[in-house]
Amino acid sequence: MDYSAQQHIARVGVQTTRFYLEGDVVVPAPASYRSRLCDVLNRGEEFLVVTNATVYQDGRDEADQPDYHEVLIIRKDQIQYAVPLD
Repeated sequence: MDYSAQQHIARVGVQTTRFYLEGDVVVPAPASYRSRLCDVLNRGEEFLVVTNATVYQDGRDEADQPDYHEVLIIRKDQIQYAVPLD
């Protein structure tokens, strides 16, 4: 089965209770059922996996030195908001 045709990478911004981050999340292909970011967030999994994540500890301030993580796993109950960036 070719999973690449059934999913794509969406760039997202996520504000948690402790930091803001931008990164990539795997979502179903745009033409498929439940392909929106909110559908991914509302699925039953307890965690959201974000790849290529840039983390800002004090919001997205230019003076803030961001951290980079290849993979970041976030508890969904810590997310205050998430927005698609592409």
